[in-house]
Amino acid sequence: MMKGTFDIASVLTFVLTIVPAIYKLLRPLITAKIETQKSENTRHDLEIADDYAAAIVAEMAVMANLSSADRKTEAVRFVINAMQDLGKTISTETAGAKVEAAYQNYKNNIGGDVHKVSKTIEATADPDPDDQSEVN
Repeated sequence: MMKGTFDIASVLTFVLTIVPAIYKLLRPLITAKIETQKSENTRHDLEIADDYAAAIVAEMAVMANLSSADRKTEAVRFVINAMQDLGKTISTETAGAKVEAAYQNYKNNIGGDVHKVSKTIEATADPDPDDQSEVN
């Protein structure tokens, strides 16, 4: 063998040593990146489900001809179908939770449930506003 040349055994030994070492070093990084990407995709899908739930809750709230249970069932079905149209899957439980969260947000923060009749409390008038004898 000439000085400064590699024989096939040297190259093969080098490759068989370096490749597993690089794999062992890079595998955790690649696995972590894949898991992070899956988490981001899942989070994004759940945000889409939140948007669909918020949209359908506002629509279903004004449908007084349906009971509350029927409205929720239809809203859950809508969210599941809308996600399937996008090629995403969502469980019935998750869709139900998204609809319930959207309803609570609609009811408490947006001032929803306007289709329900509010009860007014009539205040009675003071019979003699000038009489201050009961104040002391």
